[in-house]
Amino acid sequence: MFCVSMNIFRFKDKEHPFMTQRLYETLAKRIVFWLSLILAIGAGSTLALLFLFRSEFLAEADSDLERAIEQRRNFAEFRTAFGYGGFIHHFKNYVLRGQPEYLEQANRHFREAQFEWTGVKQDVPGFFNEKADIDAMLTNYADALQTANQTPRESAETLDDLVRVNDAPAFMAIATIDTYIANQILALTEARHTAEVQIGLWLLILLFLTILSVFVNYLNRSIRTERQEVAAQELAQSQKLRDLAVRHDLLELQQHQAEELGGFGTWLLNLDTEEMQWSNGIFALHGRPITAGVPPIHEAARYYDPDTRNQMAQLVQVAVTNKSGFSFRFPLTREDGQRRLVASSGQYAAHQGHYYLVGLYRDVTAEKDPRAA
Repeated sequence: MFCVSMNIFRFKDKEHPFMTQRLYETLAKRIVFWLSLILAIGAGSTLALLFLFRSEFLAEADSDLERAIEQRRNFAEFRTAFGYGGFIHHFKNYVLRGQPEYLEQANRHFREAQFEWTGVKQDVPGFFNEKADIDAMLTNYADALQTANQTPRESAETLDDLVRVNDAPAFMAIATIDTYIANQILALTEARHTAEVQIGLWLLILLFLTILSVFVNYLNRSIRTERQEVAAQELAQSQKLRDLAVRHDLLELQQHQAEELGGFGTWLLNLDTEEMQWSNGIFALHGRPITAGVPPIHEAARYYDPDTRNQMAQLVQVAVTNKSGFSFRFPLTREDGQRRLVASSGQYAAHQGHYYLVGLYRDVTAEKDPRAA
């Protein structure tokens, strides 16, 4: 099938080259059109999908970030409820001063700290050792708080010895978990920003490809429209040239018929190139075959008498100098030796920066001029 197709194209290329060229141009235009259309549809679809993915991804990233921020907020509330501004502060004051309101505040803040720690412990993954240290500290402080509630207060030194808790490992664990949550928030923020920049860049690229494909399609259509207009103009110009050629041929035919019936012919001398042009009637008057062409000046001199040649030269010189015309009669010797009497006229003419002498010869032998002997 491929070989057959190639043979067909070869045949068309030999017999109808313009048809084959138009076929290739049409095929190329269709390929460009469909490629740009597919690119536009693909880029537009990908752009829409990427935009949806961006919305979902950013929504998920925002959810993770909000979750991490919530963890840090809960952890901060735990530290506030338990730390030196909360439970420990009031518990130490009770141990040192023995005022019941400090013990009451210590009990309330401890319950808040336990509640906040339960949520944070579930939300933060891993850190088993650190969690164990914090659980142990809470358990020890719970025992110390119960001891303080049940033991009669004799002196601050005695009660302090009974409720003293080593909380240094737990506070180190708290600092470790707090650092982890802060780093997690920073990492999620940077990841979200990076993803948003990358997705935005892809969106811009796809948008550019979409616009580019639409522009290519528009350009292809514009070029096709322009070519159609140019083709229409060329067709009209070609038709006009054909009409002019037909009209020129008809005018030449009419001129030949008029020259044949009237016994005259026309001539044109290009003064720039000294090139002479004869019509068919001039060839007929001289008895010279048209196929022989216009003779050069030295060869054409044999058709005219010496006096005629001198008179011709003078008339031509005056017409060129004065940009005027002339007319006179003279005898002419044909190729077959016959003598004819010819009336000639000429006129100076200028056209588009070029200069000419145009004129005609007419056979007046029938008027029986005595000089025709």
